[in-house]
Amino acid sequence: MAGRANPTGAVAFNGSTPHVVHQWLAAFYVFTLPLQTAPKEIAFALLVLWSLIRIRSIWRTCVDLSRDRPGWLLVIWASWTALSLAWSQDPAHGVEELAAFRFLLTGFVLAPVLDRAAWLIVAFLLGVFVQNGVQLGQGLQLFGLEPGAQNRLGGLTSPITAGLICGMAMCWHLAAVLASRSAWRWIGVVGFFAAAGGMVFSGSRGPWIAAALVLPLEVIVIAVRRPPTRRVALIVTTLVVIAAAASWPIARPMVENRVERALEDLRVAQDDAYGTDVGFRLLCWRTSWRMFRDRPLHGSGVGAFYVETELVRNTRTNISAGHAHSIFFHALGCTGLVGLGLMLATLAAYGARAWGVVRPPPWADGTFYALLLWTVAGAFDTFHVSGQTFGILMVVFALAAPPLTNRADALR
Repeated sequence: MAGRANPTGAVAFNGSTPHVVHQWLAAFYVFTLPLQTAPKEIAFALLVLWSLIRIRSIWRTCVDLSRDRPGWLLVIWASWTALSLAWSQDPAHGVEELAAFRFLLTGFVLAPVLDRAAWLIVAFLLGVFVQNGVQLGQGLQLFGLEPGAQNRLGGLTSPITAGLICGMAMCWHLAAVLASRSAWRWIGVVGFFAAAGGMVFSGSRGPWIAAALVLPLEVIVIAVRRPPTRRVALIVTTLVVIAAAASWPIARPMVENRVERALEDLRVAQDDAYGTDVGFRLLCWRTSWRMFRDRPLHGSGVGAFYVETELVRNTRTNISAGHAHSIFFHALGCTGLVGLGLMLATLAAYGARAWGVVRPPPWADGTFYALLLWTVAGAFDTFHVSGQTFGILMVVFALAAPPLTNRADALR
C-alpha cells in the first residue's frame, strides 16, 4: 500500500484492514491507560500481539527505531537499571520494579500508526474524561461510589495518578484552546475544566505544584512562539482566573485541608517525627540520599530500597516503602549518578524532540508540556516503577517522535 505525504510531514495511508485494526487497537490501549490496570494490560497485550502478526508489513519501522538516538538512550537507561540487579541486596523486588519496563515496547507498537497521532491523543483525553466522570460520581456518591481517604477522589486509580493524568490532559486541552479555530477549541475548554476539577479533587499536591508551574509556562511560551495565539491566550488567562475565583468556595475545603496538612507535617518532621504523609516522603528521600552516599556511582541496585527502609516500613504500615516517592531520588539511590544521569538525559532528549516535532494542530504544542508536567510531578512520586504511569510516559515518548516518512510501502 502506498502512502502519500501531506504538508505536516506525516504520512497518510490508504486504509488497509490490518492497518485500520492496528489504529483502533492502539487507540483502545491509549484510552484504557488512564483507567484501571486490568483493561490496560489486556489492551496492550492485544496491541503487541497484532504488531507481531503484522511484523512482515511493519518491519521497516523497526529499522527506523534502530536509528533513533533518544530511543537508544532509553534502552541504555533501562539496561543500566536492569544491570543493577547484579549488586542489589533484594533482586526479587528489583524484578518487580523492572516489570514496568515491559512498556518499552510502546514505541514499537505505536510507531506504525503515528499517522493517526491525533487519534491517540483524543483517545487518551477521552479516557481522562471518563475518569473525571467517575470522580464526579464519587464526589456526589452516585451508583454506590464514595470518596477515598480524606475525601480525595481517585476515580478508577490512585489519587496521585488521577492528579497526574488530569494535569497532562490539561496541557493538551490548553494547546487545543490556544491553537484551534474549530470546534476543538470548545471541546478543549470543556475538557480543560473537567480535568482541572479532577486534578483539584484528587487532593494530590505533587500534580498541583507541577500544574501551577507548567500551565502558566505553556500559555506564555506558546503566546511568544506563535503570535496569532496571543489574543486567545489573554482571554484564556482571564477566563481561568474568573473560573478559579467562582469555584473557590467549592474547592477551598480540599485545597486548604491538603495545604494545612502539608505544613503541619513539615513542622512535625522537624522533630524527627515521620509518621505523616509529607514526613514519610522526607524520610524516603533521606534514605535514598544515604544509599547514594554509600555507593555514589552505581547505587545500591534496583529493589534495594525495600531492604534499606525496613525501619521506614514499620513507621507507616499503610504506605508502601518500596520506592522513594520521587523518580529522581529513587534513581539516585538505586542506580547512582550513572542511572540518574541516563534518566535525565532520556527525558531531556525526548523533551527536545517534543519541542521541535511538527504535528498538526490542535495539539501540536501539548505533548512537550505533558512530558514536562510528568517530569515535575515525578519529583513527588516514583512514576517510572508503576506500569500505568510509565506506560503513559512511553506513549508521550512515542507521540514526540517525528513521522516516519519512509514506512509507507511496508504498511499494508
